[in-house]
Amino acid sequence: MRTVLLLLAVIACGGEPTAPGKVTSSDEASDPAEDLTAAPFSADQIRAAMPVGTTWVFRIETAGMPVEVSEWTVTAATEDSVTIRTVARNEAGEEVKPAIEETSDFEQLLSHARFPAAATVRREGSVDVPAGQFETISFEVSTSQGEMTSLRSFHFAKNKPGPPVLFTAQTNGREVFRMTSLKR
Repeated sequence: MRTVLLLLAVIACGGEPTAPGKVTSSDEASDPAEDLTAAPFSADQIRAAMPVGTTWVFRIETAGMPVEVSEWTVTAATEDSVTIRTVARNEAGEEVKPAIEETSDFEQLLSHARFPAAATVRREGSVDVPAGQFETISFEVSTSQGEMTSLRSFHFAKNKPGPPVLFTAQTNGREVFRMTSLKR
């Protein structure tokens, strides 16, 4: 999970944009004190949605890399934190990385869903993924540096607090990363 969370944090935050981006249109979409968007869920909602045994399975596609199927399972939960065991497999179901467990507090998890407000558009919509069709709160984060542009789209299911059910990243209009929820 450390690898996935690190990847999400790096892709999600990506530093401050060097060119102006789109400003969010939601009344509650940003925290002016920090200039970040508000997260789609509260820490209490995430805590309630992650009891021991909760499992997500994602298909992870990264340009130039083999497809990975990542299974995240809550193995321990307290009032303050959650421990998630991550197992990475190839498409044939063979384990490709050693399973790891990592403990995070709920505020830390919440921070993965906050983005630079000036570079982010917040929308409501729906997505259809193998895990189902979901009404979503989506964040599109656009940044540019020189001639390189990036667009990262995070689609959070309104009724399933936790990680996005679909997350994509594009560089110069070409998709370089896709994480799709297969089941929960």
